[in-house]
Amino acid sequence: QLTPLPEPVGLPARRADASGRRQSALLTRPLPDTMRDRVDELARAGAVSPFTVYAAALDALIHRLTGATDFTIAVPVTQRPAQAAPLIGYFGNTLLMRTRLAGHDNFDRLISLAGQRLTDGLAHQSAPIDAVVGALNPQRAPGADGLEQLVEISLSARGDAQGFALRGVAAEPLVELSTPNGQLPLEFSIVTGEQASLEIEYDTERFGDVLASDIADG
Repeated sequence: QLTPLPEPVGLPARRADASGRRQSALLTRPLPDTMRDRVDELARAGAVSPFTVYAAALDALIHRLTGATDFTIAVPVTQRPAQAAPLIGYFGNTLLMRTRLAGHDNFDRLISLAGQRLTDGLAHQSAPIDAVVGALNPQRAPGADGLEQLVEISLSARGDAQGFALRGVAAEPLVELSTPNGQLPLEFSIVTGEQASLEIEYDTERFGDVLASDIADG
């Protein structure tokens, strides 16, 4: 489903290309209860997960920003086989999800397409992303790795940090201490839980704060 490769989506950018080491920034927008309720409603109606609805919304946003009808997004997945249960560390992979849209598609159709795409992708989640990139062998460009030649946008989901409690010990999350360092130019993350939000990590050379804010509000 990934060949022949789709054309770059042509994201609106302050600069056409970044060069050298990427500088990233993080933008956060809260997700109102009314929006989350509507997402849950659409997920139930379509017999899909809420993440699928968010994926469909991202497809709609990309199409509206760029006019693209054939594009790919990256979706990180966690893989922890039974034998790795006692081990500490990250067991993950990245799926490449290709979307093909028609001009008359409504949002229900986008949800259906996203659901099928995620189902198909998860069926092949054991294929290492490095092997996929190597097989596709995209043309490299200065300042970008092979993965970025295939995809510029990612979508992920995680729970919020609410702290945890042990017997006799209470813990609370600290303020964000890490420095944004996105692997791709534009990364969307849905943070679920009591403090639900949308996080956008973006390449400041390509987008800039104002443009990133426009994308977040789109």
